[in-house]
Amino acid sequence: MTTVSKISTEKPTDPTDAKAWEQAVQQSREVGIEWQLPADDKRSAQQIIDDSPLLKNLGGRGDRGEARENLIAQVGDYTKDSSAAFRAVQLLEHIETFDANGDRLAGKDIGNNRIDGYTSSSDARHGTEAGRLKDFGKDGFSSLKGKLHEIRSPADDPAVREQAEQLGIQWERPKGDERDARSIVDGDPLLKNLGNQSDVRDMLKEQVGDFDTDADAAYRATQVLAHIEQFDSSGGRIVGSDVANGRINGFTKSGEARNGTEAGRL
Repeated sequence: MTTVSKISTEKPTDPTDAKAWEQAVQQSREVGIEWQLPADDKRSAQQIIDDSPLLKNLGGRGDRGEARENLIAQVGDYTKDSSAAFRAVQLLEHIETFDANGDRLAGKDIGNNRIDGYTSSSDARHGTEAGRLKDFGKDGFSSLKGKLHEIRSPADDPAVREQAEQLGIQWERPKGDERDARSIVDGDPLLKNLGNQSDVRDMLKEQVGDFDTDADAAYRATQVLAHIEQFDSSGGRIVGSDVANGRINGFTKSGEARNGTEAGRL
C-alpha cells in the first residue's frame, strides 16, 4: 500500500505524496466517503466532533488510544481540519454500518454512539467495530467494503419492480393520488412511527427508495409494512391483536429485531 507522509484535505505538492493522496481520495469515494466538507456546511472541526458521539468519545488506553492516532494519520488531523473531521465521522459511521465483507449490519450495537469490540484491557477484537477500526488504521480506505449512504433507486431496477409487483405491491401511486411524501408518511401510522432500531428505517429506504422525499417510494414503503404485518415469512396470512395496531412489533427492549416477528421480517 502506498502511504502519504501526512494526509491533508488539499493535494500535496510532493509527487510521491500526491500519488498516495490521489489513491486515498479515490478509495474513499469508492466506499461512499466524501473528502471535502460540503460548501454550505460552515461547522468548525470542533463543532463536527461535538456533533458526533462516536468521534467525540474515541480514544483511551491501549488499542483505543492507538485507534485515535491512526485515524488522524489516515483521514487527517480532525481536531483542526473540518474536512478531516467530516471524513472521520463518515469513516466511523462506515465501520459501524458494514462488516469486513461489506455486508450491512443490524442489531442493538448500531447507532449506540460508541465503538464496540474492545476487551476489558482495551484490545480490539477481530471482526468487531474496534477490529475494523484497527484494520483501517493499518490499511486505510482500502480495508473498507460496502458503500456508505448508497440509498438505491429501485425505480431504475426492473427486476426489483417485478419482484414487488409479484407480491401485489404497486410501484407507483395510483393516477389521481397527488399526495406528497410527507402526507403519505404522516397518513400511515406504521411508517410514521417507524424508528431506526437495528437500522430498519435506513434499510427500508435502501429497498424502496427515500420515502421521506419521494412520494412513490413512500407509497411503496406503506405497502411493504402492510405486507410485513399481514403475512408471515412463508406467506401465510396472520391474524391476531398485533395486526393493524399501528406499530411494528417484535423489537426487544434493546432494539434488536426478533426472528419470526414483524421486526424480523422487516
